[in-house]
Amino acid sequence: MSNIHPLFREALAPFAPPALRPFAVSIKTATAPEDINVMAYTSCDAICKAIDLFFDGDEAMPLDGLVVVARPLDTLPRAA
Repeated sequence: MSNIHPLFREALAPFAPPALRPFAVSIKTATAPEDINVMAYTSCDAICKAIDLFFDGDEAMPLDGLVVVARPLDTLPRAA
């Protein structure tokens, strides 16, 4: 919404498409944990993208001991 005049941004915000945000996704299997950073709209979307990237289809996805966790990455530093 960078091309919207500041007077109208608040009124048009509900109609704006959601922005992509960075997420850190941890995939833990029986072999080893892996961390993948993805750009997604929601945490569910981030998990789906990370699973697609990690399990490319050559091998079966393990169901026992599979843990997938997504959290948003802080792009701005926090104040002290």
